Amino acid sequence: MALEDTDLKPYVMASTTYLHEPSGITILPLLTPHLPTTLPLVRRIQFHHRSPYSHILASFPPFTSTLPPCYVVAFCDLSRAPETEMWIFCSLELSTYSLSDVSPPQSSDRQQETKECTRHLLSLLEKLRTLDVPPTTDSSIDGSTVLVGSLHERTLRLLQDHANGKVIKTNHGPYAKYIFSTQTHPPSSQPPLPSNLVFAPLRPEHFPLVLSRTSIPRKARTLLLCPSMGIFPTSPTSDPDSTTSPPPIAWVFLSPDGSIASLHCEETHRGRGLARAVTCKLFETGISSFASDGLAHADVDMENLASQGLCKSLGAKEAWEVYWTRIDLGAISQGEMS
Repeated sequence: MALEDTDLKPYVMASTTYLHEPSGITILPLLTPHLPTTLPLVRRIQFHHRSPYSHILASFPPFTSTLPPCYVVAFCDLSRAPETEMWIFCSLELSTYSLSDVSPPQSSDRQQETKECTRHLLSLLEKLRTLDVPPTTDSSIDGSTVLVGSLHERTLRLLQDHANGKVIKTNHGPYAKYIFSTQTHPPSSQPPLPSNLVFAPLRPEHFPLVLSRTSIPRKARTLLLCPSMGIFPTSPTSDPDSTTSPPPIAWVFLSPDGSIASLHCEETHRGRGLARAVTCKLFETGISSFASDGLAHADVDMENLASQGLCKSLGAKEAWEVYWTRIDLGAISQGEMS
């Protein structure tokens, strides 16, 4: 249900957005009890790397002890373009109406909750306009737009329902969000590799190969920061840690939000269960770099049946749908939402 335009103008002006410590010290204790729904944002905050342009924004002040009924929280780093710059969580994502219902029936309480969350969301996006933009010659970093990743369908709907969606510049999806729990499906249950293959993390010299196998805009600087695992051919005399070792035949990363990324198996080695094996090994070694809860997630194209099958084979559950959305911040600041 779309709100009336007359509802929007005072909301953008009245709401307040607060900056929190980039470490997440004031946010994580409030969001972790709501796992796995908050998982993408929680993992991004837990990720070890922060730049001078990393910020956490929320619709409530620091050291709030109890979450309000309606709220919005986000992590952003405007220096990461053209990769994902922002993750958002909105309390509406915790509600229980059917995800398949595009326009769910709304009680008066639900309508008020939607209005209030919209107010907080617009205020938060407006606040981005006041943050420093990194000095760069990259034309994709100018502060006028922001790429939001793993955006929950309910939060996207708040933006789509206003001003005919003018605030949305581009939108890619939907992708199915799969949630893994290594506590209920331990990675140690995976059979060992054949004797002529070995696991090892990827190194910078492998990144050109990794990047050549994906159309997703990723940078080597980010791969260097992320937990990774590869499968390498080996022999009694070869060393996978040597710079002269053969290239990997399968690999996977955990991205800054803790999701499976760049999972790939070279075509001549497919059908041997190597994608599953390398994912299990990364779960065993990489999830603990974020937290000890054993949770991971993946965003899978709705038409990628092979990846969906892999997720299900590892015990993952399909939970909700997400999008990668570029938001035009100027459409908010110029009043196009009102």
